[in-house]
Amino acid sequence: MTATNLPVGPARALSRMPAQKLDPRSRARRIIDAVMAVTAPRRALKGLAAADFDVSTQRIPEISALEPAIIERKRLESESLTRWRLQSLRVIHAVSVAFVLSAVGVGAFVGWVFGPLGTTTKSVSTLGSVCVFAWAALARLGWAEQSIKGDTSVERIDEVLFRLLVWVGTLLAAISIL
Repeated sequence: MTATNLPVGPARALSRMPAQKLDPRSRARRIIDAVMAVTAPRRALKGLAAADFDVSTQRIPEISALEPAIIERKRLESESLTRWRLQSLRVIHAVSVAFVLSAVGVGAFVGWVFGPLGTTTKSVSTLGSVCVFAWAALARLGWAEQSIKGDTSVERIDEVLFRLLVWVGTLLAAISIL
């Protein structure tokens, strides 16, 4: 991507610009752009698809040598794929929020049923939460036997275990706080 062809708006958040040290203002702008891309995907779609297509043409220079009609078809495919990816991202974040809120709700229910918890119980719950989150993170990061698509039976089991550990960690955190 050349300096005259830099993406603007939400596309800037996900563009693969050369590594550079960003000032705090630029970092904040990228965060805002990323949130806008997820919350207003129609507005961000064209810019994100164009940025992705530019990355593809940099990786595969032969694309630029194709006929204009084929290049246009590839641009439309890129836009369609970007639309699908944004929708998938939005769905997974919505499901994740509901998942975490369910653990907080159960934690609040436990607090309501058992009343105020003692200091020892809260401390054990806090320590348990930290341990479970560390377990989940290290298990996920330390496993190198993954396929490219991540759709084997063992990987699906890993996904379920990871989500279960995050839920339990969130529950323990909610119990220790509420």
